[in-house]
Amino acid sequence: MKLVADIDKIIDNAMNLEIGVQEFEATLSTFSSTNATFDTSEISSIVESYIASVASDLETLANSANSYVSLIDEATSEYQKNEADTTAIDISNVQGISLDGSTSTKDSVTDSKETVTNVDLGDIKSTSTKEIDMDAAKRSERIYSALQKYGSEIENATYAKVNDKMFMTVVPTVVNGKKCLVSHVVVDNPSQIYGEPANGSYASGLETPSSAARRTGAQLLINGSHFSYDDGSEDLKGTNNIVIADGEIRANGTAGNMEICLDKNGRLFTSNKSAEQLKNEGVVYTFSSHGAPMIENGSISPICSQETRIYNRTVIGMVEPCDYYIVTDLDTQSQTATANFLLSKGCTFAKSLDQGGSVALVYEGNMINPPRDGSERAVGDFICFDC
Repeated sequence: MKLVADIDKIIDNAMNLEIGVQEFEATLSTFSSTNATFDTSEISSIVESYIASVASDLETLANSANSYVSLIDEATSEYQKNEADTTAIDISNVQGISLDGSTSTKDSVTDSKETVTNVDLGDIKSTSTKEIDMDAAKRSERIYSALQKYGSEIENATYAKVNDKMFMTVVPTVVNGKKCLVSHVVVDNPSQIYGEPANGSYASGLETPSSAARRTGAQLLINGSHFSYDDGSEDLKGTNNIVIADGEIRANGTAGNMEICLDKNGRLFTSNKSAEQLKNEGVVYTFSSHGAPMIENGSISPICSQETRIYNRTVIGMVEPCDYYIVTDLDTQSQTATANFLLSKGCTFAKSLDQGGSVALVYEGNMINPPRDGSERAVGDFICFDC
């Protein structure tokens, strides 16, 4: 059915009527504003011409309206028939309807960043490490959209969870010849990503990532800020000048474009504003991070390429609020290689968190990356994702 096309036709005809009336009024105005003598038959001819034009447009409009009513009747009848027989039409693979009535399927859908892999959602099944609830996912527009767009990630994932609250995969990946774990998390609500201080209270000491994940019930958890070994408070070296934790200012001053800010909408960014300004704008947590952003505003930061040191890092990237990629290095890696990888995934922002022995990726309370030092390092805070 070409409902949209018929609606467009009605609108076009209505616009033609409006234009015709405007032209008619302009013509009459021209005649009335001149002292020239003219034959009344000329006016009659003009009036008859416009009446004919208007009548033609009205007839076209009426025909379009009648066609539209018929289409509605047809759709209603089809719906009633299919309501009685739910197997009558299979729309599981329909992605969109064009104005000419043709359909497109998931096989042909693309976005601005990459071609979407052909995914048969019917083939996605749960396993011991992959919990897939397709019926639940359909209840969330954001999650179901993510499933359709990123569903191919599930095939190669070691861990996956899909329901009405979260699309999440953890995929072993090789970037620039180096091994890493790439986590992809899409949450239904921005409240599902949050900062968490060790032991639940800022500057109350250190805590291992797995302990924090079990305490908070986080589905996925990563290590956060550079920290003080004395009390777990954020390390404010370099231009890290502020701390906001749990929506409260813990260290006042002006941000130095190194702190990762997380606001109540799930947006990650850096800033040079004051702590008070950021709090008032909805920032609920900041993470001290020694180094410039890797990606800002959808482009690799020029400063990123100047970082020549090779580390294993935890890097978080944001495609948009509520859609995040996390790279957990298993080998030492350059920032530029990770930045290029995250850019290819569509990330508009990316920045490294604490690195070295602090790097941790915890899934359902268990650390799944081998710790560099042989055992978990207790750290100062975390970024958590709730299911």
